[in-house]
Amino acid sequence: MANSSLTVAIAIQDPELAERVRDMLAGRRGVDVIAEDDGRKVDVLITDAPGEWRDEPADAAVLMLTGASEAADALHMGATAV
Repeated sequence: MANSSLTVAIAIQDPELAERVRDMLAGRRGVDVIAEDDGRKVDVLITDAPGEWRDEPADAAVLMLTGASEAADALHMGATAV
């Protein structure tokens, strides 16, 4: 069986929050955190910026970090989860 991992890119505007999310995912088995411009296929994009994912492939899941008041808008714009 091939070793598969989930490729995750983080596009969070707040550097401290981005680092905390990166630290939470670091070392997790089956998760490979990459830079957005790495050139590899992204499976999951974690972002806090509306519209940040517009250039991601249609099959990339988008996890939008947002407040409750913006959640419906993020989902309407195409986020996979909020």
